[in-house]
Amino acid sequence: MNGNIKDLISLYNNTQSRLEKANLWSHIETLVEDLAEETYPNEYEKSLFYDEDDYEDFLNEQREAFKKGYLYAIENLILNS
Repeated sequence: MNGNIKDLISLYNNTQSRLEKANLWSHIETLVEDLAEETYPNEYEKSLFYDEDDYEDFLNEQREAFKKGYLYAIENLILNS
């Protein structure tokens, strides 16, 4: 998956079309979202002590923080290249 993100960043840097850049960015966001779900899976779902409300909120916060940080790093990489 990271190879795909690298390829998309490369394409993003090499295009001048604003429409194509917007399209590529949405693909990058989708890949990062998938990566966040893989990085923070719901591993306690089948536990007897699983509290869906508390754990889902915690898990969603972790995933959102991961996505924001990852996208921020990609933005900095693109702007500095």
